[in-house]
Amino acid sequence: MTPWKTAALRRMNLDRDPALLLALAEAGALTTSQVTLLHFTSVAVCRRRLRVLRDLRLVTGWRPANSRGAETCWALTERGARLLGELLGETVRAGAWGRGGASARALPHRQAVTEFFMALVGDGGGPRLTPVRAAGHHAIRAAAPGEASTMWLGERGCRTVFGDPARRPLGVRAALVPDGAALLSVGERSAPIALEMDRGTESLHVLGEKLARYASVGGLMVIVCFTDPARALWRPPDLGMDVLVGDLESHVAEPWGPVWAGRDGRRLALGDVLEPVG
Repeated sequence: MTPWKTAALRRMNLDRDPALLLALAEAGALTTSQVTLLHFTSVAVCRRRLRVLRDLRLVTGWRPANSRGAETCWALTERGARLLGELLGETVRAGAWGRGGASARALPHRQAVTEFFMALVGDGGGPRLTPVRAAGHHAIRAAAPGEASTMWLGERGCRTVFGDPARRPLGVRAALVPDGAALLSVGERSAPIALEMDRGTESLHVLGEKLARYASVGGLMVIVCFTDPARALWRPPDLGMDVLVGDLESHVAEPWGPVWAGRDGRRLALGDVLEPVG
């Protein structure tokens, strides 16, 4: 192990920091308040810890351009990705989220995905997100106690689970990589969901083709979430699978409420994925 990794590990909280770094790897970028909600009980403690990780050059922070009063966004550095990859025994890459280029252009989409899942984070006694890890081919598993985990899989984890071209279902030629995936749980019951976030950048025909590929895979409830409420009036073709359609604004306002349209037009809540929705 290189001297800088040894020095970084001495200053890290190995009970919490790997999970924090993994959350950044999955989300791409998180604001200070989002990191606080996921990993801390106070924003002051969160800020102090993020400063330590920034001093170690494991994370980087920036404020979005032309956004007065916006929160600081945090992302993994290349150094942070290398150290996290070594701790997990996996390949981890950092994106250039705050420096322009392809990552920065994809940031609004990633932030919408993050907003969807962050709305579901909480300690209520009803439905909840279960901490997860990517488990390989079309498999999402609940994290073991003490294991570094995330509340949802972002693009990185979804590529691990869904993106291997050598293991696609027969007839599925194009990559099938959701924008996010998670395990929803109530009591002892749990069900995997895949998220398709639509910001109006692709045609509804293309979205329908994606859903047909999900039907080939099977075993997933697909959530189609539109940032434009007008587009959320769209109804997918009947593919013999369960799809919930809704808009991000309504979801954030009532995360576990009946704000989704099911296959037969009924209004459903996300917790209903644990029951047959026909």
